[in-house]
Amino acid sequence: ELTSDVVGEYLEKLFQQYPGIRKYREDKVREAKQTGRVTNQLGFYRQIRVVENSSHWKNIAINTPIQGEAHQIMLIAFAIMKRNPIKYRLLLNSPVMEVHDEFCCRVPTNRLFEGINLGRELFEYDTIATIKRDFKPTWKVPFIVEPKVGFRRGTLVKIFDKSGDLKATTVEEVLQLCHQADETADVELAKGMVFKRSER
Repeated sequence: ELTSDVVGEYLEKLFQQYPGIRKYREDKVREAKQTGRVTNQLGFYRQIRVVENSSHWKNIAINTPIQGEAHQIMLIAFAIMKRNPIKYRLLLNSPVMEVHDEFCCRVPTNRLFEGINLGRELFEYDTIATIKRDFKPTWKVPFIVEPKVGFRRGTLVKIFDKSGDLKATTVEEVLQLCHQADETADVELAKGMVFKRSER
């Protein structure tokens, strides 16, 4: 059973293993208390209303810089695509949606690997180079894209394993992975709600 005590134990282990996480959380709460806002590494900020008898504002102070920065990275990537329409034509012609740190698009199956490579180039190189040049963040971790493919969002599959090698090297193999994921998905989780897969 998942109780608040169990969650507290997990968090404490996490903080012991990665003390920077605790420091980040404490720094953002302190920043919100002292200045009434929190700022991310790109220099954007959000006003925070500090309510002493509530912890909700603390969650906002901790989450906003991360989630906001992820969204701003997406916006910068979209601007780069718009400024380079010939290079990014394949991605520009097919965007489906963007959610915080996720960009979904459709590409023809015969251009699947081209689309994957183009997306990685956009996010891992062009966008990061622009951000480093214009915003000068102090990121200490690599920015890595984890491409997923599938027929619908609820059953997307990763096509790279943990070592960075392709799980499938042909479009046919990728389609087989997608069919398997689609057929075995009995339940989809979306925003904390459970939806049964509709019968076809």
